[in-house]
Amino acid sequence: MSTSSGFLKVAEGRPGGSGIVTSRDFAPGETIMEVTADVELAAPTRFTLQIGVGRHIDVGDIRYLNHSCAPNAHFAAPAGRLLAEREIRAGDEVSIFYPASEWDMACPFLCECGADTCIEFVSGARFLPREVLARYRVNEYVLVLAEAQDEEPPGSGGK
Repeated sequence: MSTSSGFLKVAEGRPGGSGIVTSRDFAPGETIMEVTADVELAAPTRFTLQIGVGRHIDVGDIRYLNHSCAPNAHFAAPAGRLLAEREIRAGDEVSIFYPASEWDMACPFLCECGADTCIEFVSGARFLPREVLARYRVNEYVLVLAEAQDEEPPGSGGK
């Protein structure tokens, strides 16, 4: 994993597949890890994180960071940091809300997080109502893309 964190591990054989689990506690707002790119791409893949308009990074084992509609972490793309959204205990799986950083995902999927606020189908912020996005801490470039989409004339086909 391309991180400055030795307390995150990929846990395999979990229900729903592999995930990233921490071996220490984190307080809300605390940096869980610094994220640096192994590779930068212009288009998303199943394993990338979006860091800006037309900018996606592959960062090794962080590809196992799972989605939740009730996430305990946030990927702050401009700062290159994964931050605790709420208290995280040792042994917890770390999860993020993918549309907070992903505009249009390469591999959409049915969500099985079980949260009361579950969006059910995860395909990127582009496909979510603005009131849903407003419930989450969303990266600025996602808001810029949403605003541009809102300003498009009807029938223009979107971005």
